[in-house]
Amino acid sequence: MLTTYTSTTATSGNATLVVRPQAVAKKIFLVIGLLLVLDLVSVYLVQVLHTDTSVVRKLVRYFDLNEENTIPAFFSSLLLLLASALLLVIARQAASRKKALLWLLLSAVFLFLALDESIAIHEELTYSVNKMYAPSTDTNGFLRYSWVVPYLLALTVLTAFYAPFLWQLPTFVRALFVASGCIFVTGAVGMESIEGHYDLLYGMHNLYSSLLCALEEVMEMSGVALFIFALLTYIAREQGEIRFSVTSSKERVLDERELQPRL
Repeated sequence: MLTTYTSTTATSGNATLVVRPQAVAKKIFLVIGLLLVLDLVSVYLVQVLHTDTSVVRKLVRYFDLNEENTIPAFFSSLLLLLASALLLVIARQAASRKKALLWLLLSAVFLFLALDESIAIHEELTYSVNKMYAPSTDTNGFLRYSWVVPYLLALTVLTAFYAPFLWQLPTFVRALFVASGCIFVTGAVGMESIEGHYDLLYGMHNLYSSLLCALEEVMEMSGVALFIFALLTYIAREQGEIRFSVTSSKERVLDERELQPRL
């Protein structure tokens, strides 16, 4: 059982918070659904009704799924950070050093993805890749956003490396890992390639390009949300209920002298 303790005494009891994987997942998906609705409303107002008011501009500014530095982008980064933190917790609880290092490496990967989501590393990488392999030869535009090439290579190596480790996981957790990974990669890489093809043919910032971007971002967030559910389920199965003890009254920390028995 995963519990946090403090070396304190209190005048009254402690409050215990029990983290339930299904409840956490439901709340995350609820937020994702709300963000999608707000984005679709803004798309409808701008692309269909051609509304241009200060309220609509603020709605687009803060809730556009296709832009950086928005609430959805912040929430997406937060999800990736949460996944990284949970992987770190699992690494600290691992039965062997080898498994701990494998979980720790995954934690680092998700930390990188969170940073990427925040500062758009992949977009900067596109310029470098474009210089290397001359994307003008891609007449269909599927490699217009060429950051997908090195990311797919890294994903292939990572998948091959983790395949034996993945097979050792409980069946239900393994299925969730695979499903969440497929959803995330299909959104991040697959939809990005389709967007590149569409943007080349019909241009950007129109109704259908906005809908494609919305689908991409929702798939990415949904994949991470499902992965978080898988991690919480794994922790619960391995350690028991996930509990956090919260002190609800004044407390004083015992020093080493107070902890020693009196002679």
